[in-house]
Amino acid sequence: MATEGPVTCRVQVAEHPRLLKLKEIFNSKFGSIPKFYVRAPGRVNIIGEHIDYCGYSVLPMAVEQDMLIAVEPVKTHTLQLANTNPLYPGKISSSEDYQQKEKYLLKKENQDGSVDKCWYSPPPSATSKLQLKYRTAITQNLLKSG
Repeated sequence: MATEGPVTCRVQVAEHPRLLKLKEIFNSKFGSIPKFYVRAPGRVNIIGEHIDYCGYSVLPMAVEQDMLIAVEPVKTHTLQLANTNPLYPGKISSSEDYQQKEKYLLKKENQDGSVDKCWYSPPPSATSKLQLKYRTAITQNLLKSG
């Protein structure tokens, strides 16, 4: 198991049409340019069951689908979510329970829980969302410390 943290790489947004579209939509929704992007590659369990929850081995396989998220840390103590697909309208979270949960997860990585995010994918599975939130928190921490 790797302990170095998430894999990071620098890319030119103009060379990737999906990132360019995400950047444009982020700018139109939030009036700013994302500070960084997060990509969560898709995977499926060949066995087809969630046996890992019981401590058994899994046999994952990568799939073409993935999720891209554009992120900009902000100082407003709110979480603004937007999707590139108009079928999934954006949301500004100020509800105490959701905010407290996000802050709890992000404070483990020395974050205050305030970010703008815009994602480009179909709705992910619960496991993908959890992994992506964790990677986003780690990436934010790396940006602040590095």
